[in-house]
Amino acid sequence: MRLTEVTVGRTVRLKEFGCSPEHELRVKELGLREGAVFRVTHRAGFGGVVINLAGSRIAIDRGAGRHVVVEPMEMAS
Repeated sequence: MRLTEVTVGRTVRLKEFGCSPEHELRVKELGLREGAVFRVTHRAGFGGVVINLAGSRIAIDRGAGRHVVVEPMEMAS
């Protein structure tokens, strides 16, 4: 699933980057790495998403978000 497809409030784990080296570098500069767990907090007006990663809010634009592959985390019961 792509980051841009994740519903608000969902917690996911970053699996891989499928983007250009420039986009990958930018996302990594923001603190995202393979295996990082974060929550999508809301959709932004620019078409991207805002995530909560370790207490920090990070906005990811639609172009970069389309290339970030994530997996949903299982809900605890």
